[in-house]
Amino acid sequence: MYIYKKVFSVALQASVVFLITFLIYPGTVLNTHFDFLEGNSSAKAWFNILMITIFSFGDTIGRFLAGPIQIFNSKTMNLLTYGRVIFVASAILIQKKSGPAWLFQADWFKILHIWIFAATNGYNMAAVMLLGPQRVQKVDKERAGLIMNFHLIVGVCVGAFFAAFVMNKI
Repeated sequence: MYIYKKVFSVALQASVVFLITFLIYPGTVLNTHFDFLEGNSSAKAWFNILMITIFSFGDTIGRFLAGPIQIFNSKTMNLLTYGRVIFVASAILIQKKSGPAWLFQADWFKILHIWIFAATNGYNMAAVMLLGPQRVQKVDKERAGLIMNFHLIVGVCVGAFFAAFVMNKI
């Protein structure tokens, strides 16, 4: 039980990272379009391919940056993790075509939004998964890793559940 107490705050962050990610990606994010693809008969297919590619690229860059750029203190990781809620609001504004159209409906903003969202997902996930086992003694690192993975799965499940049953209503 003491292992769980040592890694709980970081494990909770792992849940929150994926809850936020699966709450809006891929469903809400892919429920819009690019203006520059208008008139193309396969515009929706190209939009999906581009957004998934941009997300994958940003996520990979974020994961790679977690190694050399380590800002693993509690305040910074809390800010990065819980601050990602802003992406939920902006994704809803993009999908609902709200707010200033010059911003939320612009193709450049949609691309920048998904890239930063993906990069923060990759960075935060890698950082918290590295940080969790560092909080315990060497003999307990395996159990700490299992706790972290459990919380990762909880975040995926809860995020996907809310995306399916809540975000579709917005």
